[in-house]
Amino acid sequence: MNIAVIEQNKIYRESLGTVLNQINDFNVVYCGDNLDDLIQHHEKDKIALILIDYHLLGQITKLFYDIKIISISDFDEIYPEENLSAKGIAGVIFKNTSKKELEKKIRRALYDNQKHLAPSLLHQYRPPQSTQMK
Repeated sequence: MNIAVIEQNKIYRESLGTVLNQINDFNVVYCGDNLDDLIQHHEKDKIALILIDYHLLGQITKLFYDIKIISISDFDEIYPEENLSAKGIAGVIFKNTSKKELEKKIRRALYDNQKHLAPSLLHQYRPPQSTQMK
C-alpha cells in the first residue's frame, strides 16, 4: 500500500518513512512537509493512506476525502471531540509509538470503517449516538 508522510520535523519524517518502508506491504511514496507537493503525487502514486502532523491537518479531508488519514501527534496533545470527528481522522498515532504498534494501528484503520484512537484518547472521544463504536 502506498503511504504519504507529511510532518514538519524533518528528522522524524525521514525516520518514520524508513520504518514504514521496513514493514511488509508498506511503501512510502511521498515524504514531505506540505500538502502542495502531495497533490501532485496523489493520483500518480495511488496513495492509500496519509500520515500527517496534527498541526498540518487543516482542510486535508476535503482535499483527500477518498484516502484514510491518520494524525501524527506528540503524546501530550489534547484532542477535543469535534477536532477528531469533524476532520474525518481514521486514527491517531503518537510520535513515541513502537514499530509493531504503528503497523497494527495503520492496518486496523485501513481495513475497517470505525474510528480508532490511541488508548489514552478513548476516554475523551464520545461519538454521536448514531455512530457508536461496536
